[in-house]
Amino acid sequence: MTEESPPESAHHVRHAVVWIGGLAALVQISVFTFPVAVASWRQEPWVRELLANHFPAIVGLPSAALASFLIIAAFEARFDRIKMRLGTFVEFTGAAGPIVLWILCFTAMSMGIKLVW
Repeated sequence: MTEESPPESAHHVRHAVVWIGGLAALVQISVFTFPVAVASWRQEPWVRELLANHFPAIVGLPSAALASFLIIAAFEARFDRIKMRLGTFVEFTGAAGPIVLWILCFTAMSMGIKLVW
């Protein structure tokens, strides 16, 4: 039995999700990162203290979550469905594949942020 290819509308939905993720990145930069950068440039003391003490939580973790989403969305848009198999015991198909891969990406990025901070 051959596996059916997804309908053309599924490809449009996947591309739309990638574009929405890109727009979310722009919104994050314009709404959160840019105002904090401007306040930091003005050398406002509360911003400098907040950024110095909590930079990984303020900027790092949201950026890691967004980057993980963009990676998974791009993989899914480019390579169709994501399926994962861990040994012979566990197989992730359907929505579970991207979710598990996002968790792995986010965890790896979060651990990297923790290691370098």
